[in-house]
Amino acid sequence: MFSHIMVGSNNVIKYKRFYDAIMRTLGYEEGVIDGSGRLFHVTYILKGRLRDLLKNP
Repeated sequence: MFSHIMVGSNNVIKYKRFYDAIMRTLGYEEGVIDGSGRLFHVTYILKGRLRDLLKNP
């Protein structure tokens, strides 16, 4: 199990649009760009999404 994954990009806005669409499909909120230009998508296993995905791949 991963606690986090880091992916580099030279176009954070383009990257954000791409990953926001994927995360939204999985039921998560859009990412946030911090003051250093890093994009974060926060997910919580407590929401039950991981269990749902493992039961219904």
